[in-house]
Parts: sequence; structure tokens; C-alpha cells
Amino acid sequence: MVENKPGDPGVAPGSCSSSKESKPLNSRSASLFLMNYFPTVAVQNGDYKEHSTQLVDTAAACYKAVGNMMPKYVAVNFYMRSDRGGVFNVLDQINGRTLCGCPTVTAN
Repeated sequence: MVENKPGDPGVAPGSCSSSKESKPLNSRSASLFLMNYFPTVAVQNGDYKEHSTQLVDTAAACYKAVGNMMPKYVAVNFYMRSDRGGVFNVLDQINGRTLCGCPTVTAN
């Protein structure tokens, strides 16, 4: 398994770098990818913004960094607080691309 950096480095816009405890993100020997997406200090009132467009952008950056592999696991905090579908929308997009090459699973 490979994973990106947790904490503030993991939520930096457009960034997806390997955790120091992980193999390099583009390691071909790993079949699982854990995408960390939560700040170092959790702020419950601001998470709804992080769990919308920024999360989608980070998933896209990580997809490229890992060598076109979608995450199998997404670690977030306060998953019920989001804007415009948030975590559930992002997971629907990830599953759609993985399962059927569709924009979302619900699109079928």
C-alpha cells in the first residue's frame, strides 16, 4: 500500500506527495492507495469547504501522482460536513471511474 502525506501537506491544493512511511506513490509493487485528506489541526466548522472542490482537486492530483490509480481508501475527518455532495460525491466519482469508466456510479 502507498499513501500520501497526512495533515496539512495532504490538503495542500494540487499537491500529492508520498508519506515518509510509505513507498513512493508511483511504486508499481503496490496495489492499494490510501489518500489522506485532513488538516493537522481539525477545525470542524471549516471542513465543509475542504470536502467539496478541494477534495476533488486533491483526488485528481493524487490520481496522476500514483500513476493513474484511484484511491481504494480515503481518510477524512468530519465526513458528514460537506458542501455540494462532499465526500460522498468524491467517492461516487472515484468508484465510477474505477468500476465502469463513468463520471460517477450514479450516472449509470
